[in-house]
Amino acid sequence: MRSLIIARQEIKLLTKEKTVVLLIIILLGLALTSTFIGWLSQHNIQQVYDVASAQLVSEGKSAPPSPFTNFPDLSVVKNMLIYIVICGALLAIALGHSSGVRDRKAGSVKMLFSHPINKRDFLLGKILAISFVLFLTLLVAFCVSAMSSAILVKLTGIDFLRLIGFYLFSFVYLIGFAILGLSFGLIMKNEAVGLLIPIIIWLSITFVLPGFTSSLYPTASLNPILPITESHTPTLDLLHSIVNPFSIAEHYKQSGAYILNLGDSFSGNISLETNLIYMSLILLWTLICILISFIAINKFNPANEELNE
Repeated sequence: MRSLIIARQEIKLLTKEKTVVLLIIILLGLALTSTFIGWLSQHNIQQVYDVASAQLVSEGKSAPPSPFTNFPDLSVVKNMLIYIVICGALLAIALGHSSGVRDRKAGSVKMLFSHPINKRDFLLGKILAISFVLFLTLLVAFCVSAMSSAILVKLTGIDFLRLIGFYLFSFVYLIGFAILGLSFGLIMKNEAVGLLIPIIIWLSITFVLPGFTSSLYPTASLNPILPITESHTPTLDLLHSIVNPFSIAEHYKQSGAYILNLGDSFSGNISLETNLIYMSLILLWTLICILISFIAINKFNPANEELNE
């Protein structure tokens, strides 16, 4: 009950912060931009195909099939995979970090804990609040993607269900970053360091680890889109098996593409079993972040609320 009271107050404060509101507006704008760019690129290619086909027919030649024959309609939102990995994760970190440092900056921690409240109630209230704000943001982003996609292309009921599944999966992925931002915002004495550490973690799993994994295989560096099916040496295989589970961003992109049914060129030709493994790793990542938050709250000292900006 005390956690819900803290959560309600935290939601009010989060929605009043200009930085958080701006980041939310940016994510919603990206949802709309993703659909428009995806549709526009297909439209331009289709126009080129129509002109080329008409010329071939006029010359008495047969035209090849359209490049978008049996092409998934939800491919218009494929850019959201990248936007979520980059902008969405940064939004989540900023959201969590803001929630973690606010009371410390305001100097209200001692007064807050003078009431009958324990640290776990405090943490749970914070997590509920950032989860609600993040879920609401993704819900609006889903509405933007669904409406804009329905206007530009013909979507079926299955497509809408896939889109819902994609945004729910994105929530599970992003809430880990939000909790990470919250955890370091609570315990670091320097506000900038508390924000920098989760960003470094995000950079590592988004760019460093995927780059290191692909660079293990020369063929992957030449053609990173195609899945790696050929083993080169036992040493490279061992390194790949060690590093690959930590490439959370890559797992998210492939599983997200699988959920949206974007085809092998986007999902990397992964099977259902592999997709379930990737989704389990994303869930494990979120659970690890929750565990980190409980470790952080145990180290959190309400009597010492100094925060250096």
